Amino acid sequence: MRIIIFSLLFIITCNCYCQNKIDSTVQKLFDTAEQKTHDFLYSDAISIYNNILNSYELNPPTYAKLNLNLGNLYFYLNNNIKAKKCFINLLYDDIDKRNKKKTKGLLVSEFEPFYKHFACCHLAEIYLQEYKFDSSLMYIKLFDEKYKYHSFCGNENDDFMYYKLCMYAKVLSGLKDTTKAIGLLLPYIFKEEAYDVSDLAANILKAKYGKGVIINILDSSINNITTEKIKSGNYEYLEYNINFLNYKFDVTSIYLSNLPASFNFTDSSNSVFSKDYLIKEGIPEHFNSLPKLEYKKLALKKCLFYKKLLYD
Repeated sequence: MRIIIFSLLFIITCNCYCQNKIDSTVQKLFDTAEQKTHDFLYSDAISIYNNILNSYELNPPTYAKLNLNLGNLYFYLNNNIKAKKCFINLLYDDIDKRNKKKTKGLLVSEFEPFYKHFACCHLAEIYLQEYKFDSSLMYIKLFDEKYKYHSFCGNENDDFMYYKLCMYAKVLSGLKDTTKAIGLLLPYIFKEEAYDVSDLAANILKAKYGKGVIINILDSSINNITTEKIKSGNYEYLEYNINFLNYKFDVTSIYLSNLPASFNFTDSSNSVFSKDYLIKEGIPEHFNSLPKLEYKKLALKKCLFYKKLLYD
């Protein structure tokens, strides 16, 4: 869902920057279709895009943009047959042949890598839904290696990295290579922002080991947490680590959900959290006097990944 919404919004943004390069008639039709999309009138938007497609000879960039917009709408409406056709038209359009025609639309193909990138994303998702894992993997590799797209926003790039990891892992699981799938996801399971990774990893691990077994393995890892004194210039601090499924995790920065990350615990510190708050969060009342090592163990058992393992 995230990838669909992002691509729809980005296309609208691209259109704003390229208005002066599009034939005015085509531009007005695109503007109307995009407003219909914004108003959730998807069938009306689809009709307008099909009208453009059937009534005008479009140059490659405009043809690509139209197919991505139209494909997104079909994909959102779960019409995978038509969505697939749009994305394949975009991806395998004969650009050289079209460039020789007198066509209307964008004069440059500055956003072409973006179009093909997201066409491959959607095709990978469609073939994954159809359990055609080899085809899905082919399109994942295309959007990852050939038609790359990089945002100027660091958070957006991180989100896409997690999306890509999940896509690879889903396909590998479908191909029965769960060991490799787990290996891709493991380094990120304790990152709170990587909730899709945590969810998928938890589901794969429960399917592979069984819910009770994998929780026991993680409990054992948490109970055997280790500390290591780290020196960085003039500073010195304790690093907390656990070993889970033969992967070493630095869990120094993991805190209880909703507790301030800046709160400074020491082995003898007393917190300022009320008894009612602790009861509400399911935290033992003696939390206020927990040594930091015990606090870390509790924090790990309250983290997102542990909660995902507990879900049925």
